[in-house]
Amino acid sequence: MARSPTTSLLLPSIIRLRLGARRWLENSVDAVKTVITISMKEEAQEFEIKKWEFSPAVNHQQEAHVPQAQQSITISPTIVRGAPLILSFENIFL
Repeated sequence: MARSPTTSLLLPSIIRLRLGARRWLENSVDAVKTVITISMKEEAQEFEIKKWEFSPAVNHQQEAHVPQAQQSITISPTIVRGAPLILSFENIFL
């Protein structure tokens, strides 16, 4: 299936957003605890807000401090999925 020009341009941008969020968290020496990314999907007429934070280790074998999208909100003209965006005061200001 061929991608439309808009879709093929968006994919690298979304990947760059993910990598950028990871870099901010990993390279900040714990100064950055939350990263917010916003991506727009023109064809679907929606945009997505993601909150990135370090995920806690579930067990001793899992690596702690793995940056992951902890929340995703999709907003379109007719519906909002995943709301409300929950931000920790401590992670943002302390």
